[in-house]
Amino acid sequence: MPVTNAKSLLKSSKMCGSSIPYNLSTMIENYYHYPKAVREIGINYATNQIIDLITNGVDGIHIYTMNKPEIAQSIFASIPTVLENLNHD
Repeated sequence: MPVTNAKSLLKSSKMCGSSIPYNLSTMIENYYHYPKAVREIGINYATNQIIDLITNGVDGIHIYTMNKPEIAQSIFASIPTVLENLNHD
């Protein structure tokens, strides 16, 4: 689930007792008061995770966007060649 809101990320992390990766946490902290930047950071972070997963042999991706399809569209639009190669293996 891509990060699109700093407050929601911190709240859900605290509720379930999970940790936030250091590099993501640092970026979110630096841009906490800039919602558009947090959304962009989250989408880019998710995109990089997806590329890493595909590179390491994952055969499919499911993205939870909480009824915000434009988030998934942004991710998929930025990696068309990677996704094409996923479907050709």
